[in-house]
Amino acid sequence: MTQKTVAELAAYILSERQIEKEAATRRKIAEASLLDLMDKKDEGTVSLKEDGFKISATFKVTRKVDEEGVTNDWSGLSVLIQDAFKWSPSLDLKHARAIEEANPEQYKILAKYLTVTPATPTIKIEEA
Repeated sequence: MTQKTVAELAAYILSERQIEKEAATRRKIAEASLLDLMDKKDEGTVSLKEDGFKISATFKVTRKVDEEGVTNDWSGLSVLIQDAFKWSPSLDLKHARAIEEANPEQYKILAKYLTVTPATPTIKIEEA
């Protein structure tokens, strides 16, 4: 296999991204047409068996919590309402990096509670 140049690889990647985008658009149109042939519901799964295919469509509703509102009102909420919310710790990356820089000994304690794995690199290509 011959070594490709940066320009060749960049052009190829841009071309493939366009193909993916067009394919995704066509797939979404086909999915919408298929959903038109199926029963619908606000939430839950609808299944259809026809012509050798079993098709399931899962319908969902997104619920976003007003975190600031809940936090401000927390002490006045009944236990019944409080129990409807889950709380989980999340990392304040800016603060964690500041600790790592300013206080490495404290960061060692923080690091015990973290699993750090590399993410997939993002490649941005622009024509200059």
